[in-house]
Amino acid sequence: MSTKMAEIIRGLRERRGITQKELGEVIGVKDPAIRSYESGNVENIPRSSVIKMAEYFGVSPCYIMGFDSSESVGLTKDEKEYLALYRQLDERDKGVVWGSTQSLLQSEKYHLKKDSRDSGSSMVA
Repeated sequence: MSTKMAEIIRGLRERRGITQKELGEVIGVKDPAIRSYESGNVENIPRSSVIKMAEYFGVSPCYIMGFDSSESVGLTKDEKEYLALYRQLDERDKGVVWGSTQSLLQSEKYHLKKDSRDSGSSMVA
């Protein structure tokens, strides 16, 4: 495995403020495996582990593997800022944000927008 990939994994974990053991629990491997990933001593990290890490850290698998230089491919500047702020929240508060977002999307304002797109009309709330 490349040292770049090892550095990316370590950097993502450290930014999240979690231990190797905690990352291992998240993706379903023992902490010695994470140590190996971060030292570059693993030839091929299982695809399932790369995918789980990408989902957990909110990046693409290609970023973890070092193929993309940007963690947030395709996001606007505002979306990147929101994502950076969101990542600072603990799991409980992330749940609050999720619930609030779902509530907003259920509001009449967003249903009218969706309905107008579905019907092809130009009516926007």
